[in-house]
Amino acid sequence: EKNGGVNVWIDKYFYRALDMCRRIDTVISTTEFGMINSCLSHIVSNCACESDFLCGLIDGLTSNMMKKDRHVCEKTLQGWIGESCDWTNEVRCKIDDSAFLPNENIVISSRIRRALMLLRPWIEKHDPIIIVGPEGCGKTMIVEQVFVHYKSTGVATLSCNEWTKPHDVIQKIEETCLLSSSSEGHVYRPRDTQRMVLFLKDIDVVAMDEYG
Repeated sequence: EKNGGVNVWIDKYFYRALDMCRRIDTVISTTEFGMINSCLSHIVSNCACESDFLCGLIDGLTSNMMKKDRHVCEKTLQGWIGESCDWTNEVRCKIDDSAFLPNENIVISSRIRRALMLLRPWIEKHDPIIIVGPEGCGKTMIVEQVFVHYKSTGVATLSCNEWTKPHDVIQKIEETCLLSSSSEGHVYRPRDTQRMVLFLKDIDVVAMDEYG
């Protein structure tokens, strides 16, 4: 009932938007299901009005596009609804400046707020995330900042190189987790937190093995 309007907006906008966006090349290869899941994470978690639905639709469908394609889609979707998105809106962002890690070299701009807001729905659904960008653009900073807001979540960082292998990933998990028994068998549980996020830094430099 709380999000009853979402069903109306999905019928009115979602399928048209999906049909448009599926024709556009993505930065990272994905499936149509992946695109739909990404979008639903945003429009379900953030919708209180039609404007919120628009912002969620844009964030969920265009986050994996090149910048020029993303801007075209944003303008098209905003034209359909007749409203514009305000990603500088602090009420919508729900981000308290006092929660950011102190860093004299970081200015908490509207772009940083939007990046943090973009990641939240996926994090809260425990979805895997790939952050893409040129060296030095702030990918690691965004990861460090976003998890400040999740006190019960730890981050285990593995800095990858050309020779990183699967056993390095397993070793990192063993370092940060304990092996325990459950009704489903043996599972790894974080040592000091409720959840553990494995952050594979510079994963693009890892050499391809025989399994691809």
